Amino acid sequence: MRRHIVITLLVPLFFVGFSLSYRPFEILENCDFGTFPPYVQIILMGCILLATLLLSRIIFFLVEHFSRKRLSWWTDMIWCASEVIVAAFFVAMYCSLFSHKLYFLCLGTVLQQLVAILIYPYVIISLTEALLYKDKSVKYSNKPESVIRFLDEHKKLKLIVPASSVLYIKADDNSVKIFYLESGKIKEFVLRASMRSLEAIADKYHLIRCQRSYYVNPSHVNILRKDNEGFIFAVLDVEGAAAIPVSKTYYDKLASIL
Repeated sequence: MRRHIVITLLVPLFFVGFSLSYRPFEILENCDFGTFPPYVQIILMGCILLATLLLSRIIFFLVEHFSRKRLSWWTDMIWCASEVIVAAFFVAMYCSLFSHKLYFLCLGTVLQQLVAILIYPYVIISLTEALLYKDKSVKYSNKPESVIRFLDEHKKLKLIVPASSVLYIKADDNSVKIFYLESGKIKEFVLRASMRSLEAIADKYHLIRCQRSYYVNPSHVNILRKDNEGFIFAVLDVEGAAAIPVSKTYYDKLASIL
């Protein structure tokens, strides 16, 4: 969600700032029409771009929300390119209306300007996100050979499981329930231990506390969603897995690494 907000706000601001500062393609001269001065026309074009991106990013967010997975990088690139093209249609419509020029003549000029200017913020945002995602994926991913050895309250070994297969851990009275994947199926193991006794293991293998009674493996979290009553849940990438409740106390930490 944060990425959509950043793009919605940053891209129009960059367009206005870059156009007024560097004036590429004689953009101010081409905006000398209507009753407003050219710099006001640029700001109005930025508002049209803002409205287009706002609608586009709401749709993007809903698509990811209901599909419960993040779209692939190439789909994201196509979406960004489509945003620029759609914005060009609306901006060209505005220019044609007030400059009394042919629409397609304005469209060619506007499309050239938008592509040349907006490629910078889109590339910067995408590269920054890719670097952050790579850094976090290294930090929070578990090596295939890493295994977690779960000991009960008497320090006896009860379960050995690959760290990457652990989905979440749930408190259950004086025990905890460990949910993990085995041969593609969700397995459950009851361990006589407390949530507090698992803090060291959770920290070592990057299991995140998302609620007082839950640890979750962030590498298996697809998306965080809010229901009609305002409660937040982590949706996992495994079919049939339960949605994990996320409290407001731990929401920011979990959201920052997804």
